[in-house]
Amino acid sequence: MSARTRAACVAILTGVLLWLGLSPRLAQFFYQLALMPRCKSETAESANSAEIMVQKTKFRSGELMLNGEVYTPCQHVYTSARSQKLIVYFGGRRSNRAKNLIRVQALLNTGAAVFTFTYRGFGEEKGHASVDSLLRDGLAAYDAVKRMGYKPAQIVLYGESLGATVAAYVSSKRNVSGVILQSGFASLEVQMKDMIPILRVYPRCLFPKHDLSTVQSIQPGHSPLLIMHGDQDSVVDKKHAHWMAKSAGQNTRLIVFEGAGHVGVHLRDDWLAAVNEFIESL
Repeated sequence: MSARTRAACVAILTGVLLWLGLSPRLAQFFYQLALMPRCKSETAESANSAEIMVQKTKFRSGELMLNGEVYTPCQHVYTSARSQKLIVYFGGRRSNRAKNLIRVQALLNTGAAVFTFTYRGFGEEKGHASVDSLLRDGLAAYDAVKRMGYKPAQIVLYGESLGATVAAYVSSKRNVSGVILQSGFASLEVQMKDMIPILRVYPRCLFPKHDLSTVQSIQPGHSPLLIMHGDQDSVVDKKHAHWMAKSAGQNTRLIVFEGAGHVGVHLRDDWLAAVNEFIESL
């Protein structure tokens, strides 16, 4: 073998090893950093007021203790039947306590109570986030509200963006009254390839074993499901919402908000109307 041929073989082998080494499956640190960047809270003011009761709690998820809060509208302010519902909110990839609280304040307008928490490795919570830890923390959050005395018929899961996949996964493992998925993606592999086009060079086998596939979590006979998405979402394309709705089949409603992007959907009057209508139907 000539020196030129040996050099070419070494270059090809080096390129292959580098390609494999930088794949999402092997270089999971960089993959998870892009997917779950830790964003500390700038502010985290309490939503406590004369109209809202706040119950703080801690719950175990594996080896860690996580913090959660239940926000309940006072009965003299909200008297409708839906005040008996509890919305468990699952935040997105940049979520923290302050951002979750903004969503809580919007969801309280439905008259339901709201439980919120922060995943490990997000915001100020200890630990390191991973695909698997997201799912463990989601299940632990559900189990925590069950221990508080809430029954499955009272529990509504609400997942936003990355949290939509967590909510869908939890609904496939636990009984719930209903599920709301907002601005979520159908498949993490597809979403990451949309976000980082260079990842398109990698086949499915070089992505993490659990790909956070929302469409796989929505099983036949699923709980009532509401999927919401903005038609101007530049972070998660609306194709994901249509894909999820088609896969989910019966007992599913899809709403695409005209002119809405990825954030700020909770500020719209038609968003509140859609969530209210869904909760009242459960």
